Amino acid sequence: MTRLIALVGPLTGVRHAVETGTHTHDAAQMLPVADVLLIASDVTGAAMMFRYTAHGDFAGDTLHETIGDAKIAAEAEYEEALMPWEDVIPTG
Repeated sequence: MTRLIALVGPLTGVRHAVETGTHTHDAAQMLPVADVLLIASDVTGAAMMFRYTAHGDFAGDTLHETIGDAKIAAEAEYEEALMPWEDVIPTG
């Protein structure tokens, strides 16, 4: 399993968000803006991107066909606020 982490700096432009069946663009119902992104892939190559605030609050997740696709989605969503990806080293 591969795991990557990236920090998200301050957003300087419009917040990019995709409306889903459970989350809308209504500000009262939107998840918080992410400060930390985690990509985890499995043996099939599929990747989940999880978003969290600096306080550990859940800020969303998305499924992607590959790690590369997840990175492209993160770049589109966070633009210049996205900091470099780092490997998460497994412990134990």
